[in-house]
Amino acid sequence: MSAVLELLAHLVASALGTAWNASSPVGTIAVAGVAGAIGLVAVVAAASLRS
Repeated sequence: MSAVLELLAHLVASALGTAWNASSPVGTIAVAGVAGAIGLVAVVAAASLRS
Protein backbone atom coordinates (compact mmCIF):
# COMPACT_ATOMS: atom_id res chain seq x y z
CA MET A 1 0.00 0.00 0.00
CA SER A 2 2.75 2.45 0.91
CA ALA A 3 4.48 1.70 -2.39
CA VAL A 4 1.31 2.66 -4.27
CA LEU A 5 1.03 5.92 -2.32
CA GLU A 6 4.71 6.67 -2.96
CA LEU A 7 4.17 6.10 -6.68
CA LEU A 8 1.14 8.42 -6.69
CA ALA A 9 3.10 11.05 -4.75
CA HIS A 10 5.88 10.78 -7.34
CA LEU A 11 3.39 11.23 -10.18
CA VAL A 12 1.94 14.32 -8.50
CA ALA A 13 5.42 15.74 -7.92
CA SER A 14 6.34 15.09 -11.56
CA ALA A 15 3.17 16.80 -12.79
CA LEU A 16 3.78 19.78 -10.54
CA GLY A 17 7.38 19.96 -11.76
CA THR A 18 6.13 19.95 -15.34
CA ALA A 19 3.67 22.71 -14.50
CA TRP A 20 6.47 24.74 -12.90
CA ASN A 21 8.56 24.39 -16.07
CA ALA A 22 5.70 25.06 -18.49
CA SER A 23 6.18 28.28 -20.43
CA SER A 24 2.51 29.10 -21.06
CA PRO A 25 0.00 29.87 -18.29
CA VAL A 26 -2.57 27.64 -20.03
CA GLY A 27 -0.17 24.69 -19.92
CA THR A 28 0.56 25.37 -16.27
CA ILE A 29 -3.14 25.45 -15.39
CA ALA A 30 -3.82 22.27 -17.39
CA VAL A 31 -0.98 20.30 -15.81
CA ALA A 32 -1.87 21.59 -12.34
CA GLY A 33 -5.43 20.40 -12.95
CA VAL A 34 -4.15 16.95 -13.88
CA ALA A 35 -1.96 16.92 -10.77
CA GLY A 36 -4.97 17.87 -8.66
CA ALA A 37 -7.01 15.07 -10.20
CA ILE A 38 -4.24 12.56 -9.51
CA GLY A 39 -4.01 13.82 -5.94
CA LEU A 40 -7.78 13.46 -5.50
CA VAL A 41 -7.64 9.89 -6.82
CA ALA A 42 -4.78 9.16 -4.40
CA VAL A 43 -6.78 10.48 -1.45
CA VAL A 44 -9.87 8.47 -2.43
CA ALA A 45 -7.80 5.33 -2.98
CA ALA A 46 -6.06 5.74 0.37
CA ALA A 47 -9.38 6.25 2.13
CA SER A 48 -10.96 3.21 0.49
CA LEU A 49 -7.92 1.03 1.23
CA ARG A 50 -7.91 2.16 4.85
CA SER A 51 -11.56 1.21 5.46
